Amino acid sequence: MGGFHCPLGAMAPGTEGCIDCGLCSADSKAEYARAAELLRAWIREHAPRPAAVRKMAVCGKGGVGKSLLTAVFARSFAGFGYRVLVVDTDESNPTLARALGLAQPACCLRTLDDQFAPVENGEWIRDSMTIDEIPAKYRSDSADGRLSLVTTGKIEDPFQGCACKLGVLARELMLNLKIGDGEVVIADVEAGVESFGRGVERGTDTVIAVVEPTMDSVEVAEKIRYMSEGIGISRMRAVVNKVPSPEVGEAMEELLTAREIRRLGTLPLSGDVSMHALTGTPLSETDETYGRIRHMLELLLDENEMDHPFVR
Repeated sequence: MGGFHCPLGAMAPGTEGCIDCGLCSADSKAEYARAAELLRAWIREHAPRPAAVRKMAVCGKGGVGKSLLTAVFARSFAGFGYRVLVVDTDESNPTLARALGLAQPACCLRTLDDQFAPVENGEWIRDSMTIDEIPAKYRSDSADGRLSLVTTGKIEDPFQGCACKLGVLARELMLNLKIGDGEVVIADVEAGVESFGRGVERGTDTVIAVVEPTMDSVEVAEKIRYMSEGIGISRMRAVVNKVPSPEVGEAMEELLTAREIRRLGTLPLSGDVSMHALTGTPLSETDETYGRIRHMLELLLDENEMDHPFVR
């Protein structure tokens, strides 16, 4: 098998864990595609029921409103009594701290040409680390300590190079964080599906795809569903944003249903949201859109019968 690593952990064909999908011996695009489909079908049938929401990734096409949803989910979780860590893995978006109502982000975990940021005891990203073990200089914290933001890195200048190093850092952080009761991590990932190629979502149990009323956006959401199933994440939901009319909302629901994408909720096109985005101010908790997103979060927790004693 050479350097092949079975997604199900089988050591070799016919050994424990092998489902005879043929992935390890595929030598053509058609054979690889068939093997991948067999793997996805097996994972979909045998994946255990997901536990409580602990690590969430917010995904989608560029400009659909990922940061808005991430910010309101995070602020709502904090309002329910949770300790929330937001991981900004988008190397270009500068607005998340403002949407969270925090000061400008602390220094990034890594620049494109630096190694992992060291602390006194060496490399600080390690197996089963807690939120509090992230050095304070890399966190922007709310006054009450319930909400923290960590930024993996940003591209600041031309010719800095590929952002793949930042994706690797985001993946390692998401995989190694140990989340306790009353804690939640939300990753605001870069646009598209490249984060799946880098493995950022491997460390999550929930994927939320934000979709706007365009076919491009719907097709990206379909790819996100496909990718999520391929790594064993069964809790994938879509939030439809920027809907200008009930007719468009109904059409979007039909498109998503045809692609086996479960919809968590719909947000209408809002001038208030656009104004907050333009002025760089966080969305008010009294705004209708904020209330709609918070209600979606409550539905997500209730839908999975999540034991959430922190919700008041």
